Amino acid sequence: ARKALAYLPAGTVLRARMYLEIKPATNSFVFSGDSLPPGIFLYLDPAVTADQFANTVAHELHHIGYNAGCHDPEGLSPPMLAAVRWLGGFGEGLAMLAAAGGPDIHPQAVSPDSVRHRWDRDMAGAGEAMPELERFFGRILDGRLVGDDSIARAAGPFYGVQGPFYTVGWLMWSSIERVSGRARVVELECDLRRFPRSYNDAAARLNAAGAHLPLWSPAFVARFDQP
Repeated sequence: ARKALAYLPAGTVLRARMYLEIKPATNSFVFSGDSLPPGIFLYLDPAVTADQFANTVAHELHHIGYNAGCHDPEGLSPPMLAAVRWLGGFGEGLAMLAAAGGPDIHPQAVSPDSVRHRWDRDMAGAGEAMPELERFFGRILDGRLVGDDSIARAAGPFYGVQGPFYTVGWLMWSSIERVSGRARVVELECDLRRFPRSYNDAAARLNAAGAHLPLWSPAFVARFDQP
């Protein structure tokens, strides 16, 4: 809980029920209903270590805290509101950052070698995923992709096991924290329209110091400056 709260707005309250599950599917997830407290559904796996279990719980608690602490901005057009909501998909990367404890800790530090190696491989391709993400958000902003179900289907590949919403998201949030500190991360997570430009600014500064981080196109960043 402390790890999650460190990356959430001051005053955020974490309230959830934990459901321990024995089931055919091996996934863990968060579910928020209308009448019950949010639930963390955790598949019980005897191969999971205590550190891995704690990492998963911290990750899911960050999602719960984000949903409790951040709300839709007002005064936006329907396409812009939808796009901003789906920028929240990068919250998977932020939850990875929070669960690890900081940008200098490998987000899969407690995971098996196979998982860590997959993450490193996918991170190497983060720049290749960004044009596809730009097209996805562009279709939303253009009004060509509408409706929660249609957008969710189009966004499915960005989740995957740990797809670009995780890897590109972690890259963006960790870069911002390295340049501007954790307080800036917390400020931005409830004001996601500034998120793409803030990442580009942070990446440019890191690149000037010798990094080789991919950037969003100027046209893509500028679209979030519109109402």
